[in-house]
Amino acid sequence: MDIGDNYYDPETDDEQDDIDTTNSRIKEFEEDIDHHLRTAQDEWEYHLLKLYRLMKKKDRSALLKGAEKLAGIH
Repeated sequence: MDIGDNYYDPETDDEQDDIDTTNSRIKEFEEDIDHHLRTAQDEWEYHLLKLYRLMKKKDRSALLKGAEKLAGIH
């Protein structure tokens, strides 16, 4: 029996929880973006939302985390 087979790393679960939480927030944010794209009030808002859609997933995640930090959420 390999000792590594039964080793439990609590940080791995914490990291996975963080990833799951972030993915959940990203999904919620994506749904908000979709809604705002359909109901954009002005041309600037529409262009900003379209720009967001062109961003890579990693950049979207960084944008969400930065926005939450500025808003005092995390």
